Amino acid sequence: MTCNSEVETAYYSAKCRHYLPAVCIHCGTPDSLLDDSNAYVANLYSKYSIVRPICVSCRHSGKEAKTRGGRAKKFVIKQKVK
Repeated sequence: MTCNSEVETAYYSAKCRHYLPAVCIHCGTPDSLLDDSNAYVANLYSKYSIVRPICVSCRHSGKEAKTRGGRAKKFVIKQKVK
């Protein structure tokens, strides 16, 4: 698997991700992925709703996990002034 946006989009589409095994977003290997209990991944899950899998070797080489769905509030609710 090569790292291009077409493969990434197709692999992680809503229809496919439940049926395919998890692989590293950078190198495509299914081995030695960081799990959700890892401090780095757990911190990302506190900020984002989707964290793509990343393997130990890619993380140690300085690559970051790809994320989507930030949980920060996008809109500020304005209160009426009386």
